[in-house]
Amino acid sequence: MTSRLGADISECETWSDFQDTMLAFRDELGSSEFVERATHLHGVLSSTEIVLLQIVLHEMDYAWLADELSKERTFWGVVSALDAEQLEALLLPLMRRCGYSIRLSV
Repeated sequence: MTSRLGADISECETWSDFQDTMLAFRDELGSSEFVERATHLHGVLSSTEIVLLQIVLHEMDYAWLADELSKERTFWGVVSALDAEQLEALLLPLMRRCGYSIRLSV
């Protein structure tokens, strides 16, 4: 997903690494270019890939864009369509915000 945006997360080992890398990527691109890429990508993704994009956008403080792009889908509608890996990707940022230390297993 992130590579389709143009970001390289190959060196990320933790959720914090991922978030820092994605924020630096956004800053390097500029907000308007990032929004343009995410909007274009949203238009070509499968419904399950859209969920991952929404998670990335929320973590990057672009919840407004995630909501705008997927306004027709409710939270529970999105969650019920997730497989185990996607559900884990949704839960990781929530767990991190609750103080859990999380290491990614790739």
